[in-house]
Amino acid sequence: LPGNERTVKQWYQRRVRGTLIEVSVRRERVHGGGTVPRVISQCIGFLDTPARIVENGIFRLPGNERTVKQLKMDFQEGLEPNLELRSDTHTVASLLKLYLRVLPDSIIPSCLYEDFVAVILTYEIHPIEGLNEMQHLLKRIPPTNFNTLRMLCMFLYKVQTYSASNLMDLNNLAIVFSPTILKNTSADHSLEKEMEDIQKLKKVTEIMIINCAKLFPADRDLEDENELDLSTIDTEELKNMYQIKAIKLQVQSRELQAKEKELEELRAQITQLTATVSEQGTVIKMSKNKIDSLEGYIERLENNSPPQSDRPVPPPRSINTVLRGSPDMSIRRRSQPIKMRPATYCEMPTRDSPEEGEEDVI
Repeated sequence: LPGNERTVKQWYQRRVRGTLIEVSVRRERVHGGGTVPRVISQCIGFLDTPARIVENGIFRLPGNERTVKQLKMDFQEGLEPNLELRSDTHTVASLLKLYLRVLPDSIIPSCLYEDFVAVILTYEIHPIEGLNEMQHLLKRIPPTNFNTLRMLCMFLYKVQTYSASNLMDLNNLAIVFSPTILKNTSADHSLEKEMEDIQKLKKVTEIMIINCAKLFPADRDLEDENELDLSTIDTEELKNMYQIKAIKLQVQSRELQAKEKELEELRAQITQLTATVSEQGTVIKMSKNKIDSLEGYIERLENNSPPQSDRPVPPPRSINTVLRGSPDMSIRRRSQPIKMRPATYCEMPTRDSPEEGEEDVI
């Protein structure tokens, strides 16, 4: 691994960001890239699905700006972000438009602008002859640009066939992508000239999209022309390119470790939640049994039914029986009636009785 990762990343951004499509493809082929810039092939591959291609306003509505910037930085640093996990349809569509917009030159080199515009007049009079001239002009652009333009036009043709759902017909697609497919870099930038250029560029884009099957035949293989010639790359530059590849592997390894750690934490949380749910299930079951028991008891009381027991319930006893059998009562049963003894009065001491003739003085 390189000693200074930051320096290598800055070098990669300085050499790849904003460079021509051909240069980007050649550098990506060191890391197993194809004949089209990786960001374009991944974005189109993500969008070209039955569910996403019919998305309303697929290239008209903006995506998440923060996610677009993050994905752009990842591609600039040579990483391979997983679009399936980190983005949605409109975000990836915005990323594709942003990549094409920041290129220093259009997909068709601007030096061929006048030649392609001249084909419009021929196409309007003789469509077949105009297509033949345009097909001849397309052979003059670099192979990587041709492959990129072919992939883009094939995809846009498919998008406009679902215009009833995504509301992106041929005219709307031409408005969005014509500034990135062909640019006019002439010195005349007057408003009147720019408005005229917009209409011409839109017409060229419409012709290429609607006639993509004829203009971009599948049997034209330009892959061999993009083989990387190591002799044309400086030794120090090649060394830095392989250092970047090592950084990518290291970053991907760290991401995998972080994901594994996060997965282990999720498993622990799931185990804890399972145990909690099991406990709560046991408590709920016990509570249900208790409720059923109380409901049965209440039902028996309402129906005046005897309690369920193996022993019969004894009949109620009289008060005499209760008192007689009580061990705490000292009441004896008497066979004869109780005889009442006459009351005995206590004689209180008094003074001597008065003699005859004397009266008590009160």
